[in-house]
Amino acid sequence: MIDSDKSEEPRADGKPSTYQGRHRGADLFRQLTSVGWVLAVVALLLAGGATVLYWSSGNGDEAPAVDAGEIGDLCELSVNAELLTPWADTEQARNPEESSKDEVRTFNCTYSAEYTGDDAYRLVTLFSTVQVYEDSAKARAAHAGVLDFEASKGFTTENVSGIGEKAAVVTVAEGEETQVRLHIQTANVTLSINLFFTGVPPEGGDVRQLAEDLGAGLIDALPRVAN
Repeated sequence: MIDSDKSEEPRADGKPSTYQGRHRGADLFRQLTSVGWVLAVVALLLAGGATVLYWSSGNGDEAPAVDAGEIGDLCELSVNAELLTPWADTEQARNPEESSKDEVRTFNCTYSAEYTGDDAYRLVTLFSTVQVYEDSAKARAAHAGVLDFEASKGFTTENVSGIGEKAAVVTVAEGEETQVRLHIQTANVTLSINLFFTGVPPEGGDVRQLAEDLGAGLIDALPRVAN
């Protein structure tokens, strides 16, 4: 963690050795706090959606397309260095988690990194979650529940094509802070990419596009059950 209150000696060209325009510690704390809230809401809602459909549709007999037993460390699958490095090149935190409840396997990854260049300030926090259900019907119900919850909180979701079977995105931007929540359903899984960004994007960079690229990459990386 970088101490934003600590002054640094200027370089020979008169520029500080790191960008000093923001309080890194405060920004990282705020992003990680927001991630914790998202984790609690998404985990509770998706599990609830699966439970409701379990009683209404029965167990089902279709084989799951994603093999929960082979997922392992979700950070290894969701942290795409090629995509993230232009935004933030120095890792600050990485925390994979796994849990199981009511026949739903949940995999989480919290990842944070910052940009160490002198020309701009950028801090990125990625929270990704994958929940594996017994079948695709339960996954579809859980995905619909997430979108209903977003709407109940006053957020408008926009459908995204080309990512999974169903995908929708919410973007919340305030000044230099942007949050993108991408909700995806494919086969027997739901995925959520929650991307928090503070600072000035790299040239040509778009936070929403970054979230969509990370989501598409995660879908491709998930292990599948052999037919």
